[in-house]
Amino acid sequence: MATVKYICKKCDSIREFDSRRKNIICPICSSDISGNPFNAVTVVRKTLYNGASYVSGKLVIPNGVTSIENGAFKGSYVEEIVFPRSLENIPFDCFRDCRYLKRVVIPGNVKNIRMGAFHGCSSLEELVIADGVECIGWGAFAKCEKLKSVGTNG
Repeated sequence: MATVKYICKKCDSIREFDSRRKNIICPICSSDISGNPFNAVTVVRKTLYNGASYVSGKLVIPNGVTSIENGAFKGSYVEEIVFPRSLENIPFDCFRDCRYLKRVVIPGNVKNIRMGAFHGCSSLEELVIADGVECIGWGAFAKCEKLKSVGTNG
């Protein structure tokens, strides 16, 4: 059985369903979410993941996401992040206090890393920033005490 993640635009819940199902109803608010596969999301809202312990391991943000709200993944349990080619900004406090985050590779399509974006990621050891990044905000990597390696890839 293949599963597909669907997002409810009314209550922001994300659930997996059998991909062969025709009618998909949100179990939280009973909205029809058949036309909202997660890979079609273009904005990641703060209410989806902020402080969510179930967001752990490797986080792959789907291609097509153009915007992430401030603090969207703040305090989550991610260990590694893969950014999409469609994203240009990593917003204020986006990954703040992600204590398990160990490695970050920021691709050249990201132009701005906003203030405090990775503040307090106390396990962050490796950071690679591509040549296309134009601005790194104040304190973007503050309190990342284990940061051992910072490099660029051209």
